[in-house]
Amino acid sequence: MKLKKTQSLRQSSASLSGMRRVVLKPVLMALAASFLGACSNIPYAIIDGSRSNIADTSSYNIKVTGIDGKLTFLDETVKTIKPGTHRIRLTTTKPGRPTMKDSKTWLLEALPCKRYIVAAKHDRNKRFTNKYWEVDLIRVEDIGGCKVPDPKNDAEVTAEPKA
Repeated sequence: MKLKKTQSLRQSSASLSGMRRVVLKPVLMALAASFLGACSNIPYAIIDGSRSNIADTSSYNIKVTGIDGKLTFLDETVKTIKPGTHRIRLTTTKPGRPTMKDSKTWLLEALPCKRYIVAAKHDRNKRFTNKYWEVDLIRVEDIGGCKVPDPKNDAEVTAEPKA
């Protein structure tokens, strides 16, 4: 008899917590959607180091390890940045000695709503080291759904009326 009471209490508390989850889930999703909707009007650029040329044996993916002197410890191969001039620190993913992590600083004038596909182009004559490489800008693509603000509309909105 005691066993049945504790089981029924557990089931009722489990159903209550399940109801809380069901109620909170749509609220959290609505908040996330409104936040993302507000951010979608802000233009941005993307550095994508995850699409190196597989057919080229000297081409490797890269990781973004710093932007404008600030190090990132996530080592992301795809990074969203604000439009403008940036000093991007890139690190090759080519295997090498564990202590040999060679980075390059790449100066980029990032345009709004553009994706920059980059890779590490290694020297073919130096196969057993990851030290000799250059940043290879493979291509620049438009970001779907990203809208560049019209400077004419901004000027009209911010212009003060003449007296």
